[in-house]
Amino acid sequence: LPFLLSACAGHLSDTDKIRHCFEQYKQSLIDHNGQQAVQLVSQESIAYFDSVLHKILYSDSLSLDQESVETKFLALLIRQTLPSSEILPMKGRDLLIYSINHQMTRMRYFTGYSIGKITISQHSATGRQVSKKGASPFLFRFAKEGNSWKIEMAEFFEDIRLNRTPVPGLKEAKAVLAVVEKIYRKK
Repeated sequence: LPFLLSACAGHLSDTDKIRHCFEQYKQSLIDHNGQQAVQLVSQESIAYFDSVLHKILYSDSLSLDQESVETKFLALLIRQTLPSSEILPMKGRDLLIYSINHQMTRMRYFTGYSIGKITISQHSATGRQVSKKGASPFLFRFAKEGNSWKIEMAEFFEDIRLNRTPVPGLKEAKAVLAVVEKIYRKK
């Protein structure tokens, strides 16, 4: 209750605002509430989803194969679930909202986690993702836009890509396609 009262009164420190942003974003993923989630991500994150949408629309299989597994997964899933007439008018913001509303996000990166020590440098901040088991290799980045702190999703996805341990003999594109086909058959 004191946290909510201070939030309403506008007396939160930057650290508290960052933690609050993370918790709100995590809850919006759990609730599949894309409209709320999109309010909590930075403009750079929206630009990232604009670039992903461009790849969904225009990348051939060879180009898409060079992308991160998250981009491949989202691109193939969107291509399988939506007709082009619904994809073409989308913007990055719409893609993010749609992917959260339709459970296309990888919530495992958020559920059961919180943010550990937060380091703030003017208009940017980082916080290590932690769980009961300890710290993860992933840093969440935040950007200050006006008086609000927003999550930076593009760098988070890049951290995931860089920290992924390849499975010997597993072709990433085939694995992604198999998961997309399995999900598509369920719908």
